[in-house]
Amino acid sequence: MKNNIKGAKEKANEFSEKAKAANNTFQIWLSHELLGSIALQEKDYNKAESEFKMANQQNPYTFYRLGLTYQGLNQKEKADEHFKKAANFNSLTNLNQSFVRVKTRNMMTTSM
Repeated sequence: MKNNIKGAKEKANEFSEKAKAANNTFQIWLSHELLGSIALQEKDYNKAESEFKMANQQNPYTFYRLGLTYQGLNQKEKADEHFKKAANFNSLTNLNQSFVRVKTRNMMTTSM
């Protein structure tokens, strides 16, 4: 958020190492989300795709960010597919679902 990519990478890599050392699945997923978000910011879409695919697949934001990644790769069908997954994500208790639903519907409208 501070647009300090170098600092963000250092913190994300440190977090990733600690998550792996603790063997905590949720923290490992979060580390992939962080690394994917940094790659997305850098427009390194291939790395972003790889990281988001290893992130929590029960988080609609993961599908939203994958949609953004595929937009960057000019893969409209895959982008729309992931925006739809995020918009229609059905979870009993997931706060992220409410945050991402409006964003993804807007992305599907603008990418059509």
